[in-house]
Amino acid sequence: MGRATLIFDYELRAWEQGVQATGYVRDQPAPQLLAVTAQYPLQRWRQWLRDRIQALSTLLQLWLSGANAERGQAALGVVAALAVGDQQAIERKDWTLFRQTGVAHLMMHFAGYGSFITVS
Repeated sequence: MGRATLIFDYELRAWEQGVQATGYVRDQPAPQLLAVTAQYPLQRWRQWLRDRIQALSTLLQLWLSGANAERGQAALGVVAALAVGDQQAIERKDWTLFRQTGVAHLMMHFAGYGSFITVS
């Protein structure tokens, strides 16, 4: 069954604005930072690796000779996506470029593969 065309599509509008998820924080149980608990070690490791990539950005940008700082940051987003599957690290304009050049689907698989490797 198709979607109604005359009804406002909040999900589509949110996606267009870059909103990946919505939610709320409950009072009970008390919210905790992931780093405080022993739970979710994989997610904490992935975040640590993502933070490490950002911390080494000046060293990684040496590989990008001739690139300006903005493009260097965008390239680091691609590195993070490929390393840990963090597809949100890739800037929207780069996804547009990937779609226009026909490699968006390939990038999704590579980034997904990076996520799969960290789970294995």
